Amino acid sequence: MSLVISDLSKSRHGTSLLNGVNLELRSGAIHGLFGRNGAGKSTLLNIIANRLVADAGSVSFDGNRMTDGGGMWERLMLMDETWPYPVEWRLRSVFRLISRRYGGFDDVLAGRMMQAFGLRPDARFMRLSTGQRGAAKLVAALCAPTDIVLLDEATDGLDAAARDLCYRFVIESYGDRPRTMIISTHLITEVEGLVEHAVVLDHGRVLESFDMNELSQRGRMLSGPVGSVRRYLADNGLRTLSETILGGLLTVGVRGVPSAPTPENVVMRSFDLNEYVIQITGIDKGRAS
Repeated sequence: MSLVISDLSKSRHGTSLLNGVNLELRSGAIHGLFGRNGAGKSTLLNIIANRLVADAGSVSFDGNRMTDGGGMWERLMLMDETWPYPVEWRLRSVFRLISRRYGGFDDVLAGRMMQAFGLRPDARFMRLSTGQRGAAKLVAALCAPTDIVLLDEATDGLDAAARDLCYRFVIESYGDRPRTMIISTHLITEVEGLVEHAVVLDHGRVLESFDMNELSQRGRMLSGPVGSVRRYLADNGLRTLSETILGGLLTVGVRGVPSAPTPENVVMRSFDLNEYVIQITGIDKGRAS
């Protein structure tokens, strides 16, 4: 059983948002969705959730198209910047509605989450702070008994301590009910330990899709005196993904794992996930979106 995305394309006002996206995401795993602003991440999640209609292509889960009806929408929950419930409702009323709509609600987990985030069941969504609204959305997303959970910038508006709680509850929810999760976030470093598989979008296309246990073999960072690094690159026919010179030291990223030993004054190490996404998408800042 898997989530299959086939030849998915979407344009808006003459601008291509997605262009022939093909993915097969295995069920019961946590997937990370990364890329630059405008890469198509939110568009893809909204089409999966049937909130946006694709121009071409299809999305299916367990062999059934998400657009075919038959209760497919009851198997999926998308958390993003929207709140698809009356903002004047109290949280307890929203959670009761979710329970009726999705056939259940994890009140025990919801209670622990609300206590941790300082939320009251009788609070109205419109009266909550930005951070509290994000926490309430997370409660709704994680406590519904769905087969697919999509988290689009789930930690926006949360401070570091609250983000840590968020990740802990994602892990707890997943442990209690393993299901397909897709996490799209700016904060790649913070979710590296959560995701089992990574998808990188760039200009509406799938740039790379790989399991996290493959990351260590996808490239290396080399750092050392400019001359030594350049000689090593030339001698081994290596092409760089990026180059940075600082204080006489050259740091480069290369694809693959060079087999030749490095000189004593050149250090070679693996990428972390954030570095790798930055390298392959050409982002010149410390995070991707």
